[in-house]
Amino acid sequence: MSVVACSDDGSGGTGGGGNTYGGVSLSKKLGEFTLADAKGVCKQSQSESFSAAAEFGMCASVLAELAPTECQSTCSEPSEPDPTDDPCSDASVQDSLTELAGCEATLGEWAACMDAASAQSEAFYSTVTCENATTKEPPAELPAACAAAQTKCPDLFDMG
Repeated sequence: MSVVACSDDGSGGTGGGGNTYGGVSLSKKLGEFTLADAKGVCKQSQSESFSAAAEFGMCASVLAELAPTECQSTCSEPSEPDPTDDPCSDASVQDSLTELAGCEATLGEWAACMDAASAQSEAFYSTVTCENATTKEPPAELPAACAAAQTKCPDLFDMG
């Protein structure tokens, strides 16, 4: 999926308040995004996060297999973002714009999909522990809320 992501910030909608997200109209088509639009959406999405339980589960899902003896101690420590990593840099956002070219889905449709996918991930990863991480399977299907965006922009969902 694209670097440009949206999820609920708990304010009862798509994280931007009203009819915008990151300062961009929810009715704007993704394929019409400018660099400024994509950066606004990216920055808004970076301000949102998963619960501590889900963060632990994401860590455990990787470490339980790679370093099982270190899983509990490593994943219990809160992770700090790498200050040199800027997912909203012009270069990163430009890559997203390339992915979005020709996409007919609106930001609102994409946001609804990302809200639902975020909730699905939160629910799954909140149940992952170091003990069960190697046997738990994440949901195989995207949430139903992704149908419109997936139909209008299938390349964004191509994981191959």
